[in-house]
Amino acid sequence: MPGIEQRNEPLHHYSEKEATPMRRSLTALIAVGITVLSLATGATAASAAPNAAAGPQDFALVIDQFATSGPGGQSDQYIQIQNISQAARTLSGFSVDAWLSQSVRALSVTIPVGVTLYQNDVYVIANADAFSGPPGVVNQYWSGIALPSRLGLCLMGPTNARVDAVATTPGTPCQMGATPAAAQPPGNAPDAVVRHSNTGDNGRDFHIGFRTPGTPSHVDPF
Repeated sequence: MPGIEQRNEPLHHYSEKEATPMRRSLTALIAVGITVLSLATGATAASAAPNAAAGPQDFALVIDQFATSGPGGQSDQYIQIQNISQAARTLSGFSVDAWLSQSVRALSVTIPVGVTLYQNDVYVIANADAFSGPPGVVNQYWSGIALPSRLGLCLMGPTNARVDAVATTPGTPCQMGATPAAAQPPGNAPDAVVRHSNTGDNGRDFHIGFRTPGTPSHVDPF
């Protein structure tokens, strides 16, 4: 389509020695892939769209909470995954994708091989540009893009199957159920979009609550 522009932003890697006080707790250099597609152009990414059926998940790995702003400003963002099952689960080769529409994917972060979550363990991915902490909770960083408050987040398995998803706007590949979750209000409040149940309907399963990166939310299975 004429006028469509697509660009790839290089990812900045952080080590524990290189991180500033607001960019702590990396235990190793971690590869993160970020693809930035122009919001204004509507560039297509159909081949990257997830393969999934809507409905309740398998009560194992879920997007536990996420923030699109915080005390550190618009880029004080994170996404937290929790294992709510009783068995250990691997995140090796999983990814978290952020979608701005049905065809525009703004972010894709691949989780490295060897990551295992035990019962109630969490995995935190944060924006290195402004994450405010607390210290010692981040497993992996992204940088170079600040996500808007209205988006869709998909947790993808290694075979591009959608494992869990949440959207705060209609029209992305990530909405589950009839209604999207409430979007986080603008501002620097210490809030997040927090999961409290796992029915398969974003509007029912999430609410705006206090952000607790590094600490699992209490998630009722139904």
